[in-house]
Amino acid sequence: MTTGPRWFKALDAALPRGGGADLQLCMMNPAHALASTTMRSATNGRGTQDHADRSAANGLPLGWSALVLHALGLWPSRDNVWTNSSVDLGLTPKSHMTEKMPVLQTAMAVLAGGPYGVADIAGALNKSLVMRSCRTDGVLLRPSWPATAIDVSFRVSFDSLHPSYLWAAHSYTSGLTFVYLLSINLDAPLRVKLADLVPAGGVDGYVVAEAWHGIGRGAVARKVLGDTLTLPPTPQTALYVAGHSLWFAAPVLAGGWAYLGEADKIIKASHRRVTGIDVITAGGGAERPGGVGHPFGARSHPAAGGTSVAAADAAAAAAAAAAAAAAAAAGSSLVVRLLLARNETATASVLTPGDAVLTGVCEAGPGVPHEAERAAAFGDVDVAMVLTCSAAACQCVPDARRQV
Repeated sequence: MTTGPRWFKALDAALPRGGGADLQLCMMNPAHALASTTMRSATNGRGTQDHADRSAANGLPLGWSALVLHALGLWPSRDNVWTNSSVDLGLTPKSHMTEKMPVLQTAMAVLAGGPYGVADIAGALNKSLVMRSCRTDGVLLRPSWPATAIDVSFRVSFDSLHPSYLWAAHSYTSGLTFVYLLSINLDAPLRVKLADLVPAGGVDGYVVAEAWHGIGRGAVARKVLGDTLTLPPTPQTALYVAGHSLWFAAPVLAGGWAYLGEADKIIKASHRRVTGIDVITAGGGAERPGGVGHPFGARSHPAAGGTSVAAADAAAAAAAAAAAAAAAAAGSSLVVRLLLARNETATASVLTPGDAVLTGVCEAGPGVPHEAERAAAFGDVDVAMVLTCSAAACQCVPDARRQV
């Protein structure tokens, strides 16, 4: 009766009290997860079984187990993953096995927020896929809240008698919530209310886009909380191969601005990258997210015999367009503060009040003044940069406010 508790206590005591080392619990049962609350060093736990060829389904319970693990203070972790679909995994001399879903496996691992373990044999690593997860110095750009199953996924699975998976992860920065939505094995199109994906309170409007192929490959749609998002079907395509799609929702800021983040990253607005977002008015004042001038007001239902819902929607859209045009004419700008690794280049996109997608390139190379660097918060050295976007263009420079 005492062996388990004594074992956990010994594991915890073996790690230095000053930090610098974390403890992962691997493939534990619920009892072990609950017991982790007595350990100071346990930071993450496996939320799936072992990952191996022909066991892709082992990763699918991750969204469910993440609900329990994160509630107990543990970051959920996917097992190690392979990033190359064309190279033999090398599990055994005669295995001849390849990874069927490197993109989905990486997306699940990164969205879970725990360690991202790349397990390719020497020379087989898919660098472009791996770099979607992190900065150039290896700092993982993870979410603030792990991908967990949302309520509607249970209803869909029950109604269809076939498991469908719908997970949502969040990034929190500057009082804003950015949402990442992963759908797996949807047999039919699914309409999801935006209000079911984002926390209550805060802003009323979001910009939604397909998140894997980059903003240029898909439409960018403005939504209010009463709107729905139609997810395309993502059925299983072959044995051991699940279908999937990834979506991103960014809050609409004062004046109609939206920060779309880094198209080449899975977590496009990680709190480990973005440290501040402000809208600057023509007079030089800063408006906090969702402040005065927000083009999306709360929806009201017309009284019986009043204006139709369609007409109300049209009027709201016209008002939003007018507000956006007024904001653009007033010369407001969006200011985003970022942390980069040394010599790193980061490319970020924004949506202007006039619905133009602008891109800014931040280069933290040798030309960045040393005084703009500060002691590490996440990496060995974090280089502070500031991205400023007007209605016409973006520019990125060292952040003078973050001098040592």
